[in-house]
Amino acid sequence: MEYSQIGLRIIKAAERALFPTKCILCDTFIHSNLPQSTRWTKKKYKDKLPVVLNDAQHPEEEKLASRLTENFKFSRLFSPYLCPACILQYAPVESPICISCGIMFKSREGDDHLCENCINQPNRFQIARALGIYDRSLMKVIHHLKYRGKIQLARPLGRLLFAAFIRFLDINKIDLVVPVPLHLKRL
Repeated sequence: MEYSQIGLRIIKAAERALFPTKCILCDTFIHSNLPQSTRWTKKKYKDKLPVVLNDAQHPEEEKLASRLTENFKFSRLFSPYLCPACILQYAPVESPICISCGIMFKSREGDDHLCENCINQPNRFQIARALGIYDRSLMKVIHHLKYRGKIQLARPLGRLLFAAFIRFLDINKIDLVVPVPLHLKRL
């Protein structure tokens, strides 16, 4: 190991000791126990991302997509920013869900199908999906990004959106991806 790498490790250790990380949501002190190799890095999947996006119909690419989704888990992405208690409050969207609006059904049994609202009043869109249930830690993370200027949360949230995109949507059937602003003033 070079002296510059050793010096950098010493500086980082001193920084962590003098300025310990606090959970953005509840202000408790946190320690990142994840080894660097389990954290998502651009280098690790950089060359494979276009393959997933352009041709996710082949088995090899499906395996890669599931591996990417695994590395885009809420707990892995937010471990540097949130304590374990806040991470455990996140609730992902899981089947069965409505195949149109994406709402989760109360019953955890059965396959995905249309909900009563989508049967009675068809939507003007074909499909809508969310990366998680908008309450508790996910809602707080989004509010901290939007209203408290915690821009460090933008990258992990973007990666979660990308994972939901790969998991739920077929890129060949998408015409438009639209961000939904909070209020008409933001249009």
